[in-house]
Parts: sequence; C-alpha cells; structure tokens
Amino acid sequence: MTDPNEVDTNEVDRWLIFLNNSRFVTRFITIGSIFGLAYFVTIENNDLFVRFISLFTSDTYYALQEITAMAPSQNPGDGNAEFSRQQVLLKTGAVKSSLIETVSSSADLSVMVRLNKWLWGFSSYLNQGLFYVIFGIGGGVLGNALDGGLLRILIEFGLVGLALFFLFLSKIVKKLASVEFVVVATFLLGNLFIDYYLSYKVTSVFFLILGFLYTQQNKNEN
Repeated sequence: MTDPNEVDTNEVDRWLIFLNNSRFVTRFITIGSIFGLAYFVTIENNDLFVRFISLFTSDTYYALQEITAMAPSQNPGDGNAEFSRQQVLLKTGAVKSSLIETVSSSADLSVMVRLNKWLWGFSSYLNQGLFYVIFGIGGGVLGNALDGGLLRILIEFGLVGLALFFLFLSKIVKKLASVEFVVVATFLLGNLFIDYYLSYKVTSVFFLILGFLYTQQNKNEN
C-alpha cells in the first residue's frame, strides 16, 4: 500500500521534462513579457494610465470631430516644397494655440496635433491619384515628424512599400509565441505613434537584435 504523502517520482520526471521543453519556456517568457509590459505601462506608470483614460472623455471626442472637419489637405500635383511648407505649419508650436482655442482647452493636445498631421498626410496621399497610392508620394516628402512611422511608410512608399516592409519583418517572425514576435511587435507598436524607424539609435539596435535572432534560427534549423 502506497503512502499518500509519498511523491510519485514518475510524475515529477514528467513535469521536469515538460518544463524543460524549449517551446513551453519560449511561450512562457513571451506571455510573461507581454503581461509585464502591460502592467508597467498601465499600472506602475500612473501618469500614463491617467492620460490614457482621459482619451475617452467627451472633450476628446468632440475635439476629434472638429479636427476631422478642418484638417488641411494638399492638392493633386503638389510637390516636396508644398508638403514641406504645410508640414512646418502643423508642428506643435505652430498649431498649439489655434487648436486649443478652436477645439478644446481640456482635450489631449498631443492627440489633437497627431490627428491633425495624420489626417493631413493621409488625405493628401489619397488626393495624389492611384499611382501614388500604390507607390507612394516619395521618401522624405512628409518632413521629419509625422508622429506615425507606419502611416509615413504607407504615404511615402505606398501600398507596395508597406507590404514589403511587413514581408521583410515576417521573415524573422516564424512563430507568434516567440521572442522574435515580441521584439517586432514592440517595434511596430512604437511606430504607430512615433517615427521610430527613422531614429538611428532605435533602429540600429532593433536590426542588431533581429540579425542575432535570425542567425540563431538558422543555426537551430541546421
């Protein structure tokens, strides 16, 4: 008769084998990293959490309506000079007072400025015609700060450029539950609101990590 308090060694061995499984460890680290990042961003960083909640107020909603109605747009055929002049006029310092007076003094200024730029860039992109929608209006035309890297890639390099960018990144991410996925997803999330891919320091480290991970993948496959 076995002692109920006696540990089943076979069961322990099975658990150790399961925990040592590389796929399980990778998934555990990946999921843990995602939850840890979410906790840090939303709970630990209280100021950021409060600001995020404020985006869902009625003031922000009505501010977005007003900006959508009054956002400027470049005419078909406008070149680099026209885009550059307008881009300067949409910088935070240039539009701060007018946005606050016209739209709302309590809505998030950063959101208002970004949306103003995004609507200008996207509507101008569509105005240039089908050829430019497919191939883009040209690299660097939007100036040095659109505050949205993925949107910039779409506008400056078109549907073709954005598709190639994602195709390139997909070559390193072969599994969703992987370290590669976390690195690429974090980079892409940052590029929703900042032109990170234009930053030498951020992008060089990003590609350094990708190169290392890609090399490790090839070694494991061979």
